[in-house]
Amino acid sequence: MTDRPDDDAPPQVRDLAAACHAAVHNALRVELDFTQDTLPLLDHYLATAKGPRDEILGLVAPMCGAYFGEVVRRGLGPAAWRVVEDDYPAFELRFASGLVVRPIRLALEAILGDEIDASPALEVPAAQREAVERALAVFGDVREADYYRLSVRYEALEQATLALAAARRGQA
Repeated sequence: MTDRPDDDAPPQVRDLAAACHAAVHNALRVELDFTQDTLPLLDHYLATAKGPRDEILGLVAPMCGAYFGEVVRRGLGPAAWRVVEDDYPAFELRFASGLVVRPIRLALEAILGDEIDASPALEVPAAQREAVERALAVFGDVREADYYRLSVRYEALEQATLALAAARRGQA
């Protein structure tokens, strides 16, 4: 893996992910490499991010969400970004399986420790929802303190991706 966003990401995502890479390096003196292994470091950075609330929500969440999205796209893809100008929480990763992930919304939820509104941070096709729920039930209950961590969300997305792939093969 490389420590830079790649050219398959839209310019806005590349810029935000690069800003996250630099910010985490400056704050924690560690290099992010766009792998799942770096998500606990990103969780730590989000937990320790200080500053005005508007700055945290308006800058830190978008850059960390873009980085998280790139980790998801590279690790669980293929997936394509859908970028909505001036609406970071609406940025989406769309998978061929029908899974839709809004990584910046997930980063906002990680910072706030709560859902940000009624619209979902991820969507699963209705026909496969039960298969995905069964796959996620294997994990059991997640501690409230861990539920919004991006490293935990990645694991859930990984299980959802596997369940969707099995459903497509008729194994669900």
